[in-house]
Amino acid sequence: MFQTRMQQNPPHSPGVVNLIRDVRSQLNASFQHQASAHLFSDAEPSNQELRRLSVGPVSNQFSEVLELAKVLYGWVVETMQVELLRNTLSNLGGVVDKKLRQIKLLEKILMAKGLDEPQARSMTAPLVGLNELRIGSAHIGNPKLEPIFQLMGASTIPETPRAGWNFCVDAVGNCLCSIAGILES
Repeated sequence: MFQTRMQQNPPHSPGVVNLIRDVRSQLNASFQHQASAHLFSDAEPSNQELRRLSVGPVSNQFSEVLELAKVLYGWVVETMQVELLRNTLSNLGGVVDKKLRQIKLLEKILMAKGLDEPQARSMTAPLVGLNELRIGSAHIGNPKLEPIFQLMGASTIPETPRAGWNFCVDAVGNCLCSIAGILES
């Protein structure tokens, strides 16, 4: 507060888009270190979608969080190259199941790096929660939000859609950073 007001030197506070780009870059660098290849494809949301991610929910409806989660999931999870994840798992001595997709493959890679299954599952849980939010946007009616936010580390549903969105973005960002850290070790 002192630096912001008195010294006109506010702390660095990245927006959603910059935060996600940074953590994707971190995880990508870890995969390059591990597998000498890029984890993420170059696909990025449209400028309109990036602006929506930055602004966050503008109404007081959690349905907007579900729609934003769909865009975030597409950018963070769906752009992960499945074949690279499979190759990385194989190189680490893990068994590759062709049915597994991005989140489960990340979980198996973490287990191949020495985490036990509950640890690996809890580390990827925010991505599972993001997927559940994304699925909720496609279905009529409201999904049960409490278990979804519990996957992301919340004890209860955030009070407002804005708080829920911020929590979701932070959980996903922290998740990707943690996975990058494990891959670096």
